Amino acid sequence: MPIASDLQLKINGQALDSQTVVPLLCGVDVDLGVQQQGMVRLQLAAGQDASGDWARDLVHDFIPGSAITVDVRIGSAANRLFNGVLTQSRLNFAAEVHDSKFEVTGMDVLEKVKRSSNQRRYQGDLSSIVSQVLGRQNITLDSSNTPTDSNLSESQTDSDLEFLTGLARNYNCEVYVESSQSGDTGYFQKLDFATASDVSTDLRVNQGQQTNVRNAQFYIDLSAPTRIEANYVGPNGQSGSQRIYSDLRNTPGLSQIETDLLGPQSFALIARLNRESRDTPERLQVRCDSELERNSWVVIGKGELDTAAYGDLLYPRRSVQVRGSGSLFEGQYMVWKVTHTFQRQTHCQKFELRRKLGMTRNGGS
Repeated sequence: MPIASDLQLKINGQALDSQTVVPLLCGVDVDLGVQQQGMVRLQLAAGQDASGDWARDLVHDFIPGSAITVDVRIGSAANRLFNGVLTQSRLNFAAEVHDSKFEVTGMDVLEKVKRSSNQRRYQGDLSSIVSQVLGRQNITLDSSNTPTDSNLSESQTDSDLEFLTGLARNYNCEVYVESSQSGDTGYFQKLDFATASDVSTDLRVNQGQQTNVRNAQFYIDLSAPTRIEANYVGPNGQSGSQRIYSDLRNTPGLSQIETDLLGPQSFALIARLNRESRDTPERLQVRCDSELERNSWVVIGKGELDTAAYGDLLYPRRSVQVRGSGSLFEGQYMVWKVTHTFQRQTHCQKFELRRKLGMTRNGGS
């Protein structure tokens, strides 16, 4: 059997046939991340049958629109990595016949939300509106960290997912779904360490017998805007009467080395919301802060680990501690992206971690 035995795949609630389908599996990838839909990719060996046709039976086994779940067992606990629907199947031909593959792709349950659309107007509180939209696909909203706003009047003219994504951007939130054996739970909330669940096992990147990470790199990426500006237009229509801004250089707790890395004000990459606006100064400040927030997760770590050595699972939006990477890069991170790859009896996790400036240990000294 080419795929790790702790993995279980089901199509429309039925496990893959252990005699005809499972032996053909060459690899399974599950991609999960912040601000993206979860995706699963299956690769199966594709050969010709007696009539000369390719993968005819596999096409019938993996019909787009079918439900797909991916579960993995760590120790005695079964964990759901993915729940969604198949969206694509294709044949990838290679010069060597034995290298040709049948590839299947699925997207998480937000795909159902994306494919549903309505023309209607909503009124009331934010949680109720989001709950109505997700509820059409049997997704239960966990509203414990959804912003409070009780006097909304919103019109929908596009897909349910586009509507929710646009709404989330107004509140600097993300809309996403997490799945378990008991069902799908939707979230509409900010990315925040204060509300994030913890990964119980630290990532140790130092070399030696104690490490559980194969390889890793850490860096600070300042390629996105570090300052957001907007001009307030007063009641008399006078342009530029007040400049509103939000700047990474004002981040609380910046260490001296982080301040040095940001460079002088003249080095700032500035983005302007718009040249003029009749929003209130308070509203403009919220917009500037919200836009900068999306660009503020600039301390990045990337790496790869073997699950057998790590003994735990990484999920997006979880907080994890990093050890052994030096004072500038040690400490708490948010899991930003993770790809679970199952192949040849192995389970590898490729990860991307992020955090904001101002979180260095001992000032990064």
